[in-house]
Amino acid sequence: MARMIRNGIPYGTEFKPNNRPDPNDTRGLLFACYQSSLENGFQFVQRAWSNNEKFPTSKTGYDALIGQAKDDGMLNITLHNDDEGDLDPGLGQFQKSVTMKGGEYFF
Repeated sequence: MARMIRNGIPYGTEFKPNNRPDPNDTRGLLFACYQSSLENGFQFVQRAWSNNEKFPTSKTGYDALIGQAKDDGMLNITLHNDDEGDLDPGLGQFQKSVTMKGGEYFF
């Protein structure tokens, strides 16, 4: 079993829900995680869960927040209940909300 400690660190202009966002503002989330094994930690989570359109079952789609969808970048949300099967919450397809700007491993 691999353990992973992770944290998101916001940067940039503070988001104020009542104000219209300025497209020139730079804001984002720096993701940092610590683990004993890259292959069994972060890479596993990204490959097997976040970017696997069939996790936990078929038709559930990529992770709606951090999934990096292929091709057109469209995502969908399908919920799964073991008793009822796949449930469509009626949100349809939408553009991904997170844009990967880069990544690096530091040792």
